[in-house]
Amino acid sequence: MQQITAIMTVAFVAVAVFMIVCYSAGNTEGRIFDFKSTTGDQLTKELVDAFKNGQVSLLEKPSEELLNLDNPYDWSQRLSHGVSYLWDHCLYNGKYYSYYGIAPVLLLFLPYNLITGYYFPTPLAVLIFGSTGIVFLT
Repeated sequence: MQQITAIMTVAFVAVAVFMIVCYSAGNTEGRIFDFKSTTGDQLTKELVDAFKNGQVSLLEKPSEELLNLDNPYDWSQRLSHGVSYLWDHCLYNGKYYSYYGIAPVLLLFLPYNLITGYYFPTPLAVLIFGSTGIVFLT
């Protein structure tokens, strides 16, 4: 039984590696081994930059037009006034926040940025955390 479990675990990790490599090959911005990236997403860059500045709110500030709306959370009001809103961000008390968990930031993205000055590649982080989850769930 233990051999079957080990074989299945290795197979699932191999499938995860295959999927990430295929994704990265087809996505010019998502290169799996781009260790000198100066760009990133909400987890790999925006939260890292916020934490480096000693804050939990993101550095990007909402526009005054957005904050002056009666209900800035109402999509129809934003659309009718032509006001933009950062997608996948939380607006609270006039600041943007991330609703993603901070564990990957504290364990990988922030330390990597502090050591190298670059942002860690998202596809490789997905592979690392996904494979770790597969192994520990087994």
